[in-house]
Amino acid sequence: MVLQLQYDAQTLHNTGAAFLRGNTPEEWFREMNEWEIPLKGLSGFLLPEHKNTEEAGGLLVIFNNQLPSPEKIRHPYTVINGNFFIPVNAQITPAISPGEMKDLLIWHRQILHPAIGFVGFETRDEIRLSVLVSTDKQLTRSWNHAHPGMPPTARLTNIGITQVDTTASISDLLGSGEAPKPLYELPEEDGTISSGLPPEEYPEGRTQEPSFFRGGLLFKILAGLLSLFPFGRGTGSSNRSSGSRTGAGAGGADVQKGLEKMMQDIQAKRDRELERLLKLFETNPQEALKYAIPLQDNASGRGAAPPSDRLSANNTNFNLGGLFSNRAVDGWQTSWDQSEQLRKKYREQAEKAIQEGDFRQAAYIYAHLLNDLWQAAKLLERGKFFHEAAILYQGHLNQPLEAARCYEQGGLLLEAIKIYKAQKKFEKTGDLLMQLSRRDSALEYYQLAVQASLNISDYLGAARILQEKVADTTAASDVLLKGWQHDSSAKNCLVKYLEINNLLDKAGLATKIAGIYTEKTPQERHNQLLSILLDFREHMDEPARNMTTQITYEVISPQIEHGDTSKLNLLKRVLPDDKQIPQDIDRYNNRQKYPEVNVKTDQGFRLRDDIEWYGATASMQQLIFVGILSTRVFVLRMTLQGHQKYYSWESQHLAEQIRLKREVTLDPYFPITGNMRHRQLTMFLKTNWGVIDIGAPELPLIPPFQSNIRLDTTDYSATEQLVGVTNDLDSQPVLFIADKQTRELHVQDDNMEGERVLTKCFNEKTNLPVILPLKAMPYQIYGNDPFYLHYSEYVLRVESLGGTAILKMDAEIDNMTIFQHSLNTTIVVSTKKGCLFLREDSQGFRKITENFTTGSHMLPWQLVSENLLVMASAGSGAQVYEFIPGKGGQVVREIKTASPVSFILPTGNAGTVVLVDDRGRITVAETGHRPG
Repeated sequence: MVLQLQYDAQTLHNTGAAFLRGNTPEEWFREMNEWEIPLKGLSGFLLPEHKNTEEAGGLLVIFNNQLPSPEKIRHPYTVINGNFFIPVNAQITPAISPGEMKDLLIWHRQILHPAIGFVGFETRDEIRLSVLVSTDKQLTRSWNHAHPGMPPTARLTNIGITQVDTTASISDLLGSGEAPKPLYELPEEDGTISSGLPPEEYPEGRTQEPSFFRGGLLFKILAGLLSLFPFGRGTGSSNRSSGSRTGAGAGGADVQKGLEKMMQDIQAKRDRELERLLKLFETNPQEALKYAIPLQDNASGRGAAPPSDRLSANNTNFNLGGLFSNRAVDGWQTSWDQSEQLRKKYREQAEKAIQEGDFRQAAYIYAHLLNDLWQAAKLLERGKFFHEAAILYQGHLNQPLEAARCYEQGGLLLEAIKIYKAQKKFEKTGDLLMQLSRRDSALEYYQLAVQASLNISDYLGAARILQEKVADTTAASDVLLKGWQHDSSAKNCLVKYLEINNLLDKAGLATKIAGIYTEKTPQERHNQLLSILLDFREHMDEPARNMTTQITYEVISPQIEHGDTSKLNLLKRVLPDDKQIPQDIDRYNNRQKYPEVNVKTDQGFRLRDDIEWYGATASMQQLIFVGILSTRVFVLRMTLQGHQKYYSWESQHLAEQIRLKREVTLDPYFPITGNMRHRQLTMFLKTNWGVIDIGAPELPLIPPFQSNIRLDTTDYSATEQLVGVTNDLDSQPVLFIADKQTRELHVQDDNMEGERVLTKCFNEKTNLPVILPLKAMPYQIYGNDPFYLHYSEYVLRVESLGGTAILKMDAEIDNMTIFQHSLNTTIVVSTKKGCLFLREDSQGFRKITENFTTGSHMLPWQLVSENLLVMASAGSGAQVYEFIPGKGGQVVREIKTASPVSFILPTGNAGTVVLVDDRGRITVAETGHRPG
């Protein structure tokens, strides 16, 4: 809701204060002197000129128990609710209830001024006016002979309008026109005035004086004259009337030719005026900027002004009123060459203004002259003119969150809160309400933020809000335990749970660890639990360490009995003081050598060999394969336990290629999101002849599948300049689009109301637009907000709000894979010089290894955890690389397969990975993941 003032002549509230214009105490006290009341008891508040400055623009004086005569108060104000001041002849619209009034009036005093807007004051802002004046000794002089002075001016009793005689002749009108100050009247460097027109136009060296004929009024009068006479109308029945009207028609034609000649002259003079403007940019660019003309229509103005051949001076500071006014506009047409020269000059002046710190002028150039409102808004931000930047973002660029951020930086928290509420940014809404000391309302929005995080299974995010914002560690612990049981970021949830409870209830941590082991952790996750407990063991007290040791014995004993002696090394961690443990482990290992198990042979599956399989992905604990057979598209849905279900759809596109006897290959495109939690997957099915679009079929929730999955095969490239497509955290499609002309990158996503929002991407370091080269195929998009993609030797990290970080490699990138969760993101890139690990976390986006291979890797690969990478080998099988701090990536395991690997898919468990060879045989292999 936006409150506004509405003038109402019938309204006259009681006077409780007065607004004194001016920015000096001298002006204020001169007006207060007219009131003839003591200063004692009066208090005041300083108002700024506008919201983005600290310069004084006036003084609000509050009357307590004394009131001047009404006629002596120039700008009277009334008081509402004891602390809200508005003009006495105004009403607030829309009407607000007492409850809404209570929410609004959060300051000690507040005023709603027609021009300055809403301003709030704290108690410390109040000024006692009597302390500003000190009196000297009383003078003992007699004033008995003082002259009373002139009597006061009589009060106005009536105001009327006198009709002026409008029967002046045309010749009188022609002599009364005045023109604005033209460009040619600007002084030269020697101080003289020279004309911008050729000397031959002024006989005997006389300069042409500004006259009515060169102004716009002449064209209005001539147009009126033409409408008074029937030039060129039909002929009459008699010779006399016919001849008369023929003459009139000839006269009309002459006038028409005269007008055309005059317009041609005006255009020629405009061209010369523009040439003078370009020359002036060379000698005095700051003065030339005052006469600059807009190069593009920015929808300002209403209607066309009379044409003029002169450029008039304008204010070169950014002004919203001038940018979006309703006055008539005289638009000048420029040639392409003139436009390019002016554009170059404008950009040079803008850059100079930026270097000098004059961001208002730079914003004026981009908004008023170049029609680049986005760049203007960014410059206003840099100049800390947040209010005007926010208006551009919200009202003209459709970027409400950027507007909210500017309102927040500018201290306009209520305006920011309105936007954050509308955009359902509940946590941010709560943060700002906390700043306003409205804790109860803030807690309500924090609870909404917690629920929103739980709806997308972001247990870490929900717990963070509960712990840091709500200060409810008990609720945060409960959420983290649920995250340990259900979230793909289970490890981080449990680590955070241990940190909180170790800090708040160290003595009870042992009991809680025992409960997690016996009640909250299934057997297949005991190794992961043990790894986390051992990592955290150094922070525990003695009872908790003893409980961890007991759990270690219980977990590793049956595994050692079945031949997995690698778990023996865990004894070194739980018994660090026992010096005999390493020797005991070596003796036990040498008793008997067990063969290494690389593949789980009890989980072998196979794809139908009559279908040509082209792509695969994984989501919601399901494996998804796509292929084609004849005229049908096939999708195989499989659980990790081997349950299969085939789906197929007839494709007109495939049928047409078969009719034309064309060989078809499918190049499916799946977003690589770094997790397995999406119920909706974008599946872009591009063939060598076009795109297969089968709509958005639903794979239903039926046993043994534990979730439904929706496949979106929409051909987004049909109508957009598509760069790439992926899914956001709500599983909705996110499009990356490049401008047709500039190739500037944009992100298109749905807001909370389901509206498509297009956001321009910008380099976070330079603030310049991000430009991508054109490709035949869409770019592969990785991750979820932030998103990642690569081109040439660059990796781009793109946020949904457009901010883009760019990391440069040493060579061109040809392949990439990702593992992402809420705390950090790990990326492996392949370049012509080799493969290396990247990471983004609290320390930033950076390289964490050098090249750990000697060349590029174009075969299938998959990051299964933040430090384990499975890469298909050149012949058959695969290698498991582990990132080891200080050592880089090293091979820690070889996985054998009978034939070359076609697909590598994650299972959601870092200890296993799915390999599919080129004959369709599927195996679930162990990666050798070592918990902790």
